[in-house]
Amino acid sequence: MLLHIHNVTEKWLAMGKKWELFFLDTNPLIFKCVPSLIAISIKNNFDMNSVIVPRKPGEAVDAICELNNKDGSKLTINVEYNQL
Repeated sequence: MLLHIHNVTEKWLAMGKKWELFFLDTNPLIFKCVPSLIAISIKNNFDMNSVIVPRKPGEAVDAICELNNKDGSKLTINVEYNQL
C-alpha cells in the first residue's frame, strides 16, 4: 500500500527499473533461488512470481493456500501463519 500511496513503482519505472523483489526477512534461504526465480520470470514474461517452502503444521510461517469459496470458486492467496 505504501508503494502505491507514494507512487514508488511509477518512480522506479521512470528510472528504467524493470523488476522488484520482495522477500520476508524470516527466510534468508530465498537468496539461494533468487537468480533462478528472476530468470524464469523474465523468460516467461511473468507479471508476478512466488517461491514457497514446505511448511510443518504449527510452524510460524505463512503459506500459499487455495481457498474454496461458498459459490464454488477458488482463490489462491498468502495466508498469515497465525490464521492457519
